Amino acid sequence: MLGAAVSCAFVLGGAAGCQVLRLIEFRNPFAKSTPPISYEDYSAEEHYDFGVAYGSEDRLAWAIVEFERALRKDTEGRIATKACLALGNVYRRNGDLAASVRSRSDCWNRAEDWYAECLKRDPGQASAAINLADLCAERGHRLDEAAAWCRQAMDADPSLRRYALDALAWARFKQRRHEEAERHVREALSLTPAAERDLMARQYYHLGMILLATERDEEAGAAFEKAAHSAEDPVLKRSISQAAGGLRQ
Repeated sequence: MLGAAVSCAFVLGGAAGCQVLRLIEFRNPFAKSTPPISYEDYSAEEHYDFGVAYGSEDRLAWAIVEFERALRKDTEGRIATKACLALGNVYRRNGDLAASVRSRSDCWNRAEDWYAECLKRDPGQASAAINLADLCAERGHRLDEAAAWCRQAMDADPSLRRYALDALAWARFKQRRHEEAERHVREALSLTPAAERDLMARQYYHLGMILLATERDEEAGAAFEKAAHSAEDPVLKRSISQAAGGLRQ
């Protein structure tokens, strides 16, 4: 891959109630007025909510514990499918933050496995399809499968098209299909609200990398500037800074 790991724009199941570069839309379960008598009395949904709360603060080890507890309490139901997706997102984030290549690879392997498990349970889960495609694109493998997952996701949930197009663009970039990649990422940008700052930053970063690969350095620099202006996530900021710094050298 080029540059540092790029923090992914996670898409969370069910809603487009998904937040870019947030593990899961935060709903604080700690504010319950009457907690259960014993920790073991919490339901699968409550354990899932605990995982959400920990994940929103990047307390990822605790998030994993809670999502796994949710999965054990609801092995086949709706919460189990959500927990599989959430575990994929937590391991993806762990990989993004990992200090070593080996740790990153181990975390990303587990993320792929959890996304695949989510899709096994619910083949129409568009969020899992996009996130799996995005991760495979970032790793530079299974690229034709990644493209297929993106198209599957757009058919299943058109409201997530901007996420799927960005992942598709990155997969095509890794295949050196630059013209197609540029077309997809520009469409993704046209669909992304300004309020979704990190998603837009990531799209501009991808556009900059595509333009750089096609020797359009001035346009690439402008795209990196827009990415830097929009980015809030520190992992993404670092990737943009490294790409822009390489352009200036």
